[in-house]
Amino acid sequence: MVVRMPLAFDQWYKLLFERTGDAILVVEVEGGSIVDANGAAQRMWGYTLQEFQGIHYLDLHPPFLREVYSLMFDAHVHVSAPQALMPRCRILCKSGEEKIVELRTTTFELGGRVYAMGFFRDIAREEQVIQEAERLRHVELAQSRTMFEAVFDAFPEAVMVIDPQVPRFVMVNRAAVERYGYGREEWDTLHPQRICPQWVGGWWRVIAESCGEQNQVFREALHKKKGGGEFPVEVYASRVELSAHLHLLMVAVDVTYRHDLVERLRSSEELYRETVSTIPDYLYKVNREGGRLVPQLYTLVTQQISGYPAQAYLDDPWLWFKIIHPQDKPRIKVLMERLLSGESVAGEFRIICKDGQVKWVLDRAVPTLGQDGEVENIIGVVSDITRAKEAEEGLRRLTQDLEKKVKERTRALQESEALYRNLVENALVGICQMDVEGRILYANDALLSLLQHSKEEVVGCSFKEFLSCREQRVVLRHVLGGLRGGKGCSRTYEIQLIDGRGREVGLLVATSILRNSEGGFGGTVTLVVDISARRALERMLQEKIQELEIFSYSVSHDLKAPLRALEFFSHLLMEECEESLDHKARDYLRRIRKASTQMAMLIDDLLQYSRVGRGGLRFQWIGMDSVVGEALDYLWEGVTGREASVEVQTPLPKVWGDMSTLTLLFINLLSNALKFSKPHKPPWVKVAWLEEEKYYHFMVSDRGIGMEPQHRERIFQVFQRLHTEEDFPGTGMGLAICKKVVDLHRGVIWVEPSPGEGSTFHFTLPKVDGQGKDEN
Repeated sequence: MVVRMPLAFDQWYKLLFERTGDAILVVEVEGGSIVDANGAAQRMWGYTLQEFQGIHYLDLHPPFLREVYSLMFDAHVHVSAPQALMPRCRILCKSGEEKIVELRTTTFELGGRVYAMGFFRDIAREEQVIQEAERLRHVELAQSRTMFEAVFDAFPEAVMVIDPQVPRFVMVNRAAVERYGYGREEWDTLHPQRICPQWVGGWWRVIAESCGEQNQVFREALHKKKGGGEFPVEVYASRVELSAHLHLLMVAVDVTYRHDLVERLRSSEELYRETVSTIPDYLYKVNREGGRLVPQLYTLVTQQISGYPAQAYLDDPWLWFKIIHPQDKPRIKVLMERLLSGESVAGEFRIICKDGQVKWVLDRAVPTLGQDGEVENIIGVVSDITRAKEAEEGLRRLTQDLEKKVKERTRALQESEALYRNLVENALVGICQMDVEGRILYANDALLSLLQHSKEEVVGCSFKEFLSCREQRVVLRHVLGGLRGGKGCSRTYEIQLIDGRGREVGLLVATSILRNSEGGFGGTVTLVVDISARRALERMLQEKIQELEIFSYSVSHDLKAPLRALEFFSHLLMEECEESLDHKARDYLRRIRKASTQMAMLIDDLLQYSRVGRGGLRFQWIGMDSVVGEALDYLWEGVTGREASVEVQTPLPKVWGDMSTLTLLFINLLSNALKFSKPHKPPWVKVAWLEEEKYYHFMVSDRGIGMEPQHRERIFQVFQRLHTEEDFPGTGMGLAICKKVVDLHRGVIWVEPSPGEGSTFHFTLPKVDGQGKDEN
């Protein structure tokens, strides 16, 4: 009988090295020779362990790739913390076959030498198995038995089906025949105890019951060959139902080579210690002896995570529990109960480090059961997950903040929607929404009142049903204009609508283009205002203006006739009776003539002011160079007679305006600059301009007598004068005319006075025409 002993430290490392499913090679970096290989590597390449030792690692790859792999290997082993050499590579087996494998690598230093450890996984085999399994799924039932027998017989490990009631072997595969030395006919009468002396008494019941709910059990045993030789095996047993009663399916894996490897691994214990120490997590192993947990192994990384060295855990078996945060200990006790019952567990909890810092760790523990089904030892891995927890907490807070903002935004949108709905429903102007076909989707009460229709009569109808053909073309032109411009801004126009009583109603319409999710035309929102009353007032106002124009011309004619008579007879009296008149009478006649002349000038200025802005204006693109030139030609006598200096910043821009009124604007500004110059000094005038974002900014500057700042608004009013008639003759209408001209051109005029130093008159003119288009 073989007595099962707890795994020693070197055995634990041996199992870690051998039981992984990946092929592992250990290479000495300096020479590139292979110093060790596990069983999976031997099976992958086809070399024995003795053949592997001394082979250069490049010989395991195809010749055409060796130079590339050599450069990559050299670059890999010289980085500070290498993690992986390449995700996939091509290997060359002993048989000459090439395979594609996944590769992960790590490096470590031991005894002054640097080693590289590679982990190889045959992905081609995995893909082949998957493809084979997929193919087998479609094999007909009639072929399944043949396929099963072929696979069963070709399985590389010994497989035996046992009827435990007899007991006898029901079926064995070729590997069992070859490994144990019995012929196929001998297995029919062979007692299972001949194979395994340990199977005595109710051995099969123990195994069957041990399979439990998982329907599988693992055992280690010594099996005998026909000639009497023994060899160690790992037995995997499962319960199966054949012919309506219980059978055992047993797979015996020969682990002789592993036992041979133990001695070699024992001499390499330090190598594997260093291998484990390169892992960022710490490993531990705890044995269960007499109901107590006795620590056997803690790797050095424990000090990096908790601050306590590995020896501290070995000296104090309960140190691991003492450093757990008090709030997490009840949960850990529950996990320990599950672990000691034979269940693998994983748990996240906090620990209090030696320096007082609190960290989060993840502990994954796996128990190993003895033959009696009790836990013999526990192997676990502890990972520091503090950063992950902090990131998780940060993400949780961000999620909460986002949810809060979404709720606030949703509430604000709901409130905003309610507000705008209330505004739309109770608006004094008509509002409607139309789809891309021009059908009305929504209409508020104000629009329904304008249309003299109910909501049922309007919603779903086309807007053009309420318009004449001519008005339909107006609406279409404006909507298409908005589409061509690629803008969703409001476009305003006037139309005539036919209401429910058949009357035409004048409307002012503002249409905004709606965009769909792709940015295309998605319909319109239209605001409608009844302007019938406004149009009636405009007609009345136009009639009054015409009456005033007729009156002004009539008054001017009636006023000028007596003025001309007064001036004529005063002039005649002065010529014929001058000798008989004394000095006082002549002064009276002079005053009469001067007053009549002033009155005539005032009447002319009033007529000119009234004519500015009336019909007859012709707006077009005109160059301001020609406007200033016309004004200077008109003032030529005043400029040359007083030897004035006029500077013009050329070229001047083009603006949208009326030639005659703009010329009148410059005539008044330039004549003011010439008139209000300093005595005994030639006048100086400068015309300059600047281009701004939406306007052209013009400046007319002089070096005359200037004015006080408090008069800067007053001077643009009608009949406002700052000087006496004797000092500077005039009617006080010139700057009022200038303001009216600038207002008609949608600009602004102002003055920057400087008493005793002169004045600068500023005015702006838009860079676009009345339709919002520039010259180009």
